[in-house]
Amino acid sequence: MNATPNLERSLRYLLAWAPAVEAAKTTLSRRAVPDAALHAGTLGFQARTSLGELAGTTTSVTGAIVGARDYTTARGWVEAPLAALATGTRWADRALRAALDVERHPTMHFTLRGATVVSVSLGGPDVTTLLLHGTLTVRGVTRRIELPATITRSAAISRVTSSFWIDVADYGVVGLTRFFGLARVQPRILVRANLWFVDRLSESASA
Repeated sequence: MNATPNLERSLRYLLAWAPAVEAAKTTLSRRAVPDAALHAGTLGFQARTSLGELAGTTTSVTGAIVGARDYTTARGWVEAPLAALATGTRWADRALRAALDVERHPTMHFTLRGATVVSVSLGGPDVTTLLLHGTLTVRGVTRRIELPATITRSAAISRVTSSFWIDVADYGVVGLTRFFGLARVQPRILVRANLWFVDRLSESASA
């Protein structure tokens, strides 16, 4: 069977629809970003140690998105109390809090200063891949950072997920390399965020 005619028809079909698909993606990437409040979320980390993997999580996360004409001008913030990070081991929790100096610097804070759209999906829930531009503050040290993120939009809810590496030594965290002398922790750790934002108009309507 000669598949060439079918292949040619498929190519013509794709070429005919390509401009419409690109136009739709452009429209989605330029749409307005609504004001939203963080409704629920999880912030966690993973680190490699001489004794294995160390991981911790917290659901004590707050934040907001400030509405804008599009993602490039969006603003917002996310914050978590570092003392709430739990590893499941008491001595590790104590060592972590001491290394992060939670008494003087109780929170980890990300400030959003705009985003670049990487890709946009079509059909089903809207899925947008972004590069978030902003600053991250840990232990009183603030540094510029760019975070890969995915936003899944359904009705008035935006789920934001991100996974990124940071070197805690850049933020003045040095105690983790000793960890009470029981283990050595690599300074480069993986941070994961899973956040649900609800549009403020939706919150007002349900109040």
